[in-house]
Amino acid sequence: MAELIALWIVCKNIGAIARSRSVPAQPFQIRAVILWIVFEVTCALIAAALGMKGVLVYVAALAGALFSLRFSFNAVRVASPKRDLPG
Repeated sequence: MAELIALWIVCKNIGAIARSRSVPAQPFQIRAVILWIVFEVTCALIAAALGMKGVLVYVAALAGALFSLRFSFNAVRVASPKRDLPG
C-alpha cells in the first residue's frame, strides 16, 4: 500500500514538472509506472538469484524502484515542447 501511495505522489510530481515545461504529462507518468515495476521486479529477481532471502529481496526490489525514479524525473526535466515548423 505504501508503494502505491509513493507511486501516486511521484506521478503527481512528474505531472507538475511536465505541465511547467508545457509538455503532456501522461506519457511521462506512464513511463514512471512502467519503469518502477520493471526495475522493482528485476532487482528482486537478481537479489533472489544472488541467494538473498526475505526482507533483503524486498529491500533490493525497493532500491530498484527508487533507482527508476532517477530516469523518470530526468526524462521529464529535459523534455521540451514540440515546436511548429514554419510553412
